[in-house]
Amino acid sequence: MIKYPEVLLGIPEVQTTRMKNQVTQLIKDTEKTVKKEFDNPALWWHLKPRLHESIKLYLQIGDQPPQILDRAVRHVLGHLGVILEEFKFNVSASGTTSSYKEFWFDRPLDVGEAATPSYPNLLKWTREMQQTIQEYNAKYVKATEVYAELYALRKEKKKNQATDLWESI
Repeated sequence: MIKYPEVLLGIPEVQTTRMKNQVTQLIKDTEKTVKKEFDNPALWWHLKPRLHESIKLYLQIGDQPPQILDRAVRHVLGHLGVILEEFKFNVSASGTTSSYKEFWFDRPLDVGEAATPSYPNLLKWTREMQQTIQEYNAKYVKATEVYAELYALRKEKKKNQATDLWESI
């Protein structure tokens, strides 16, 4: 609103009220929106352990959050862009491109899929968010080491079982 005051001042009061109601509802639905985005097992190694994953997957460098989670946060915030686009705030959250609009979306990798609303501007995580991901990263690093060790032990056990079977025949 502050970035484009002329847009807000140029729309009828009834539309401004409707827009404010939508923003208020968006705020009320924040927990549900965040849960929907962050319940994705692909975001969290502990929900979908993988053997050959980058050790830097959850590493925060300076103020830069891990890309995998930054993208999810931007998708949550991108819901505001849908409202801004509806009320003609020079924003495109639906994937439509044109001159003089901010692009508040991620293009999908698969052709034919809809664009995902995504917050495009500079974003600084709170201290609490940074501490939480640092703690998760520390546990992630330890867990991947244990997981790799467990994998190696299982592989060794199978080799021993195969050798025992071969020798028993």
